[in-house]
Amino acid sequence: MTVQFELDAQAVAARAEALGGPAFMVNRRKVAAELAPTLALPKVEKIKIDKWDFVSGDVELTKHDGLTPEIEALLGDHRTNVLVERNGHVVYNELVTPEGVLFMGINEAMEQHPELVEKYFMTEGVRVDEERLSALNAALMNGGAFLYVPKNVQLKDPLQAIFTMEQANGALYHHTIIIADEGSELTYIESFLSNTNEPHTVNAVTEVFAAANAKVVFGGVDQLAESALSFMNRRGVVYENARLEWALGHMNDGNSVVETKTHLSETIRSQTRKRSRSVVARRSKTSTSGRTISGSHQKVSS
Repeated sequence: MTVQFELDAQAVAARAEALGGPAFMVNRRKVAAELAPTLALPKVEKIKIDKWDFVSGDVELTKHDGLTPEIEALLGDHRTNVLVERNGHVVYNELVTPEGVLFMGINEAMEQHPELVEKYFMTEGVRVDEERLSALNAALMNGGAFLYVPKNVQLKDPLQAIFTMEQANGALYHHTIIIADEGSELTYIESFLSNTNEPHTVNAVTEVFAAANAKVVFGGVDQLAESALSFMNRRGVVYENARLEWALGHMNDGNSVVETKTHLSETIRSQTRKRSRSVVARRSKTSTSGRTISGSHQKVSS
């Protein structure tokens, strides 16, 4: 099914319903599908993006097996604690970590751990009613990753994820959720790659949650082709004495809207308001046509 640029609300709603899944996800998809046509595009300084066709593209993505030479080269000899998805489908997932650590595709997480996905999916990180592209991500999600590290588990080795888009005129709506429970530590590194020179779209939303006294190091390299139109929305939520570090390289050759943002949890903000303390949050938003490099760092203590 192709979602046309004018946002056919009925087509979006039909796709959201057809995706199935747990009842909570079906309901959230429906809400997002209804909201999307009513919401504005993200606001980007100096560049008009209203003519950029973010919504055309086939969301029925072909499933492939095995690893491409490009993926093999990225992995090298590192084959553990790895997740690989091609066109939104998991093709490799090898995990060697302490008991309780979860690292899998978002669809697998909805089947095996629906209560965790329900708790964190677009509830406090990225809101479904913020703007049109994030709402479409919720309605049409067709790929993504899920990572959970339990309380006080400190991972020494990084976890790596590779996501490729390989379908001409395809649209990947990718959603990643990362949760570092209280006192835990993790390093996560992801790469987005194009494996087609034909037009395609990547709409990626990432939500990172660092609970009290947790530490998350998030590394990302986006290397999408000139033919790719992309929206990369990465959002962090930090709790008391938590630390979240971003190290990002946006090396997309095509038109891209990128936002990386970290904010305090609702609980901390409520406590802060009660104590009449002011907190300054950092926000970065860029729109690129060509190649850019950016990174941000945020530490919050209370």
